[in-house]
Amino acid sequence: MTGAFLGAGAGSGGAGAVAPVMPPLQIVALPADGRSNPVRAGPVRPGATACRAAKGDPLPWHPEQLAGGNPAPGRGRVRKITDWEVRTQADPDGSRWYVERFRAMAAQGKDLAGEARMIDAMLARSARVLDAGCGSGRVGGELAARGHTVVGVDVDPALIEAARTDRPGLDWRVGDLTELDLPAEGVPQPFDVVVCAGNVLPYAAPGTQSAILGRLRAHLAHRGRVVVGFGRGVGRGYSFDQFFVDAADAGLQPDLVLSTWDLLPLAPDSDFLVAVLSAVAGADDASG
Repeated sequence: MTGAFLGAGAGSGGAGAVAPVMPPLQIVALPADGRSNPVRAGPVRPGATACRAAKGDPLPWHPEQLAGGNPAPGRGRVRKITDWEVRTQADPDGSRWYVERFRAMAAQGKDLAGEARMIDAMLARSARVLDAGCGSGRVGGELAARGHTVVGVDVDPALIEAARTDRPGLDWRVGDLTELDLPAEGVPQPFDVVVCAGNVLPYAAPGTQSAILGRLRAHLAHRGRVVVGFGRGVGRGYSFDQFFVDAADAGLQPDLVLSTWDLLPLAPDSDFLVAVLSAVAGADDASG
């Protein structure tokens, strides 16, 4: 879900950063009783359809059907559908539109590497990076090109397919960040940095952000850091204040708080947040 859906510039994450501005779209999620539940006001994009999943409703999760592999232990349990999935179920062309938009910007020579430059500057050479909510692999792919070992995980199979097509040879996986357990999937090594760029947290299932952050912390190496970036008012308006509450609940503390990927400080009127977090010593895994 990295960089979900469009936009760039200092007001949305800084030079080379891409943060989302929602395209005109109305998604209607229909509960079982047939009553409509508007998710976002605005004109309907061509091809948009209604879906039978209310925001935050639990749905069965079958990763073997999405990733083409065997489910890890415990992965067959019911989970909450993310807001991103609500959007893509309502508009089946949404993921393809997202992929093609970023491909077009890359072909035009747009600077899409702002997040990766900052992360790269934090790392020793040949470090290990987990791209959590990797989307089509824009950030993780750039970090791999700079010599790092990257594992990317995203809930959207269409975005993972694009990552595998555009950036072959890297480890791209379909998965739900609330249940992330890479050691159980044969990746035992921890990560020097876990990056969660774009607007992954605002598009998570409501109330799951603390669990996600707990799972990210659980994958850190000693002295590793989690780096999160997202915009104010995106999706349902996941707030900066709530993020810091969720981070603390997940056993993470802020080491550096910025308003852009090019290191401008956070101000009261900032519309984007970049936070560098480290694990609180002795904290329990908030994700259970």
